[in-house]
Amino acid sequence: MSDSSSSDGEDTWIQWFCGLEGHEMFCEIDRGYIEDAFNLYGLRHFVPRINDSLDLILDRTAQNEASHELMEATCALYGLIHARYVLTAAGLEAMYAKYTLQEFGNCPHFLCKGQSVVPLGVRDEPHIETVKLYCPKCQDVYVHPSHAAQSEFGSSWHHQLYHIVCFLKSML
Repeated sequence: MSDSSSSDGEDTWIQWFCGLEGHEMFCEIDRGYIEDAFNLYGLRHFVPRINDSLDLILDRTAQNEASHELMEATCALYGLIHARYVLTAAGLEAMYAKYTLQEFGNCPHFLCKGQSVVPLGVRDEPHIETVKLYCPKCQDVYVHPSHAAQSEFGSSWHHQLYHIVCFLKSML
């Protein structure tokens, strides 16, 4: 992110959102990525008042000025942008760091010996189901206690992350 915090020392909206309980799986999206209209193409259909939501995410509007409905729409928008961001090099790098630190958790199977898991969306459509956890070792999918929507991670990013992990291991 280009600005790590707002000018008065408080957390940015993105830092606040990613710091909420249950949002540990989210990474902080670079501000420039959010400001690029290309990355937002097609999201108007899913998020009412998208411009107001963008103003909140980019700290152009104070959180205390937002209604409950606007905050819900803003959180949904961040999730949809997040699903696209994790497919980029910067997003994969951020998620790989979380993976190596086991921030997503570990596989509960004894034989997996604490293998790190990754968030998984089985479907890409918004507001359908909550996120699952995928173990690359046993290839099982687990229910996660988070209420994060699976569309916030998408159904394909974990494949890219797995290929990167395999590539990095082959370099050692």
